[in-house]
Amino acid sequence: MDKQVGGDVIAYSNVKVTIQKHHGFLNGGWKNYKTHNFSYPINRPTSTIRNESSDRLSAGKYRAKLGGTFRTVKNGTYSAIANGYSYFEVK
Repeated sequence: MDKQVGGDVIAYSNVKVTIQKHHGFLNGGWKNYKTHNFSYPINRPTSTIRNESSDRLSAGKYRAKLGGTFRTVKNGTYSAIANGYSYFEVK
């Protein structure tokens, strides 16, 4: 996942990635699988940070949602949010 701020640089990441796995509608549907929290300073502030989440997932249907914040050098704190989930499948 990429996050970018035009005209400024990111100095601190406090991003959260939540992954859910689909267990079938008869087994409760979507259930939380894993949450990653990425809280760290960016030693060389940059306009883009990426690859915040990496996992070895078993076969199945998943969805991920981005949340949290990141702080820039000039303009302060921004919310790191996505409009809904990103869906993917591991075969």
